[in-house]
Amino acid sequence: MSSLEPIMNFSSFHFVNSTLAPTCVLFICVIIMIVFSTTSPIVHPPTVVWGTQTSMTFLSAIVTFVIWFLVKRNAQKFLIEQRRNDVTLNIKLTFFWIFGLINIFNSAMNMSANVDCLLTNGRQPFPFSHVVSIFVHITEILFCIGQLGFLSLYGRFCFKPSPLINYGVSLIIIAHLLRWFRTLFDSILNCSVNWITLNATLQEDCFYSSDIFSIHDSLYPYISSIITEYSLLSAALVVRMFVNVFSDNSVDQEEPQETCLERISNEESSSSEVITRRTSTYLSLSSGVVISLPMLVMYIYSLSSESNSTHLTWQIISTIYEFQVLSLLLFGKWEFKRQFSETLNRETTSCGYRVILIFVTAGTVAYVTFGGIAGLMNAKDPYSFLLFVKKIIQTIFIITQTLLILGIKNTSFRSSPVQVKYFRVNRIFLCIFTVNTLRWLVDSVAMGHPTDNTLHVRQRQFYGHVYWITIKNTIFPINVFYRFLTAIEMYELYRITQLASP
Repeated sequence: MSSLEPIMNFSSFHFVNSTLAPTCVLFICVIIMIVFSTTSPIVHPPTVVWGTQTSMTFLSAIVTFVIWFLVKRNAQKFLIEQRRNDVTLNIKLTFFWIFGLINIFNSAMNMSANVDCLLTNGRQPFPFSHVVSIFVHITEILFCIGQLGFLSLYGRFCFKPSPLINYGVSLIIIAHLLRWFRTLFDSILNCSVNWITLNATLQEDCFYSSDIFSIHDSLYPYISSIITEYSLLSAALVVRMFVNVFSDNSVDQEEPQETCLERISNEESSSSEVITRRTSTYLSLSSGVVISLPMLVMYIYSLSSESNSTHLTWQIISTIYEFQVLSLLLFGKWEFKRQFSETLNRETTSCGYRVILIFVTAGTVAYVTFGGIAGLMNAKDPYSFLLFVKKIIQTIFIITQTLLILGIKNTSFRSSPVQVKYFRVNRIFLCIFTVNTLRWLVDSVAMGHPTDNTLHVRQRQFYGHVYWITIKNTIFPINVFYRFLTAIEMYELYRITQLASP
């Protein structure tokens, strides 16, 4: 280990120095967006905000293909095998492709409308507007293709210390962050415009009056959160390769934890045990569905009803549901400590998703806090009081779940079977995985449903319709991605604890 220390210190030195400039660039871009989004005398603020984000996307697309080219020519110089296998990497890459293809579809639809206007000499807000827009969408598509290809091929590796890689990866992460900031500032601009004047202007613009845009506009509420999820998942996969350079997690001198545990599990498994495992798996999945079923049914019914009693019933059922899920999580945490307390080896290993997980946890807590404040301000009303209580329970659940994931991800298991008489913690984790997956699907649909605002009546009353829409469009997608990411992480905890159990 003493020989590795100078290398790690050298890597940390390069890490700090090569991320200083990109960090400054990020703040400069954000300040430009803030100024041009909030200063009224500026004539065309959307163009500047849009151009700033596009410039960084263009640079990041070039960097992505340059890194891909360099790695393909000499992979040993830039990459190293990770010591620990990620059992959920293929799942993440599958959804990464789904999100990426939807992102490409979104850019292609916008580009098609611009091409149609260009061919028909349609009216445009400024000279060469359609040509510039086509270039922007091509850049976004190329950036997405580069990300999909590179991370699919090399996502299981991590980068060796290299200032070039550090600069490049930093620019890629900045590009994804600016995509989210652009969504935020677009919402701010939409809040400050005169819609009567704007609608008249948009009707004269060929792009907004085209049939292709009408189709895209009807689909966008459902895919807007997926675009944000794509950026967050891409950043998570990149950070996974980036952060692990500075720890011994990338040294492949030890046998992977999963391989060792799989061998033990295979040696001790029999046909009867396989049947038992399958039965317990089905029961765990079914339990997650049963826990979520009342909430799902009431949610669907509430979307089609504007009755106050229906919404109050929804609030009661959803509060009970949140309490059940929190109790299940706390029980799983207690069972994990009880079952594995004698077989744990604490390590200071690097968790590749730690940065992104902490970020989306903070964003999710922020979104929940907005709802909690709205409920607290009118707590005398039963609906608002239940909303406040539910948001407190959600906050406790979110923080506890994140701490549990981070704690177990920094833990290794000794190669010894764990005897359990009653509940096995892996079944509890699988049940929580099912709950999180269903919650992610519900939130994804809710993002685009036009009547979903009826379930957020207190939030809309307190913040106002326009600003609540801004909060929902910018922060709620982070909440959706948190459900997705923690569902996958819970599945990984299920696999780890399953392999460690006889």
